[in-house]
Amino acid sequence: MVMVLFFIGILAIVNFLAARHSIRWDLSENQNFSLSPQTHRMLRSLARDVSITVFTREKDPGYQAYKERLDSYRQASSKISVEFVDPERQPKIAQNYGITRTDTAVFESAGRSVRVTTPSEVELTGALIRISQDSKKRVLFLEGHGEPSFDDRERTGLSSAKEILIKQGYDVGTLSLLKEEAVPDHTAILVVAGPRRPVTAEELERIHAYVERAAISSCSSIRIRRPI
Repeated sequence: MVMVLFFIGILAIVNFLAARHSIRWDLSENQNFSLSPQTHRMLRSLARDVSITVFTREKDPGYQAYKERLDSYRQASSKISVEFVDPERQPKIAQNYGITRTDTAVFESAGRSVRVTTPSEVELTGALIRISQDSKKRVLFLEGHGEPSFDDRERTGLSSAKEILIKQGYDVGTLSLLKEEAVPDHTAILVVAGPRRPVTAEELERIHAYVERAAISSCSSIRIRRPI
């Protein structure tokens, strides 16, 4: 009797703790639904509520992945709310959102919206970053010296880098200091990526002026790396 009562007491404590603190276990072989430290940091820093509406059906390929991953996001932050909508059963809602394909998630916050069509952590976290930022940081890549191109999808090109930066919420563009007299204001990062021809003395002066302005204002994050 003592052992039975002791066991019942343990179960009662476990149920009480489970009710107070929801716990989820990722038992997938590759920990597919465990969020990365970067995502956890982003979720802890969310300043406002974000609602996520997922238009998918249980038979669709992305349904389970959306459900598992977004449950993890929702548990990590009380500012995340998630709703699943079957576009076949609720066609008016899908029509109001302009949904043309299933497995689409719409992120909404403070009157803004962002859409993703892939339930990967990179896409979901990138959407949260974009929807939660009041303004985008400007990243400019210097051009005019044989640098890799944004349109080049080869291993040496910059197309993948551009796509990743955009998904992370950056405003990405190019800059020619042979044509412009200064690095534009509000440029967060200036990238000089593998030039094949030397940067002119005039361009260096303009880059140094940008660095000095940024250092004084303390508004930009600057990382300078000399080419090898």
